[in-house]
Amino acid sequence: MTPPELDGVTDKDRFELELEFVSALANPRYVHHLAKEGFLRDSRFIAFLRHLSYWERPEYAKFILYPHALRFRRELEREEFRRAMENPRNAERVFAAQYAFWASRSANASSSANAATT
Repeated sequence: MTPPELDGVTDKDRFELELEFVSALANPRYVHHLAKEGFLRDSRFIAFLRHLSYWERPEYAKFILYPHALRFRRELEREEFRRAMENPRNAERVFAAQYAFWASRSANASSSANAATT
């Protein structure tokens, strides 16, 4: 499904636009913004999120810097998650959990690197 706004856009430009959008989905505060603005209740927007599932394929996923973008895209297919992200407290909980995950992985990576050099 090509949104009318993208008619006439080159494949390269579309790739870049969709990559930027999918990447932005890694930010729970941005997802909350989408919910607050009503996008997550728009069936056309939900269809567009489903269209973006091709980013899960390895030949596209390799361009995604933040794996949470793909996880949140999948979660956004679920109405329960979309509704939950309307609540700013839920968005902040997701943000805090995401930060804790990244912080612990970073700490573990540093510990592993230090152990390998000693």
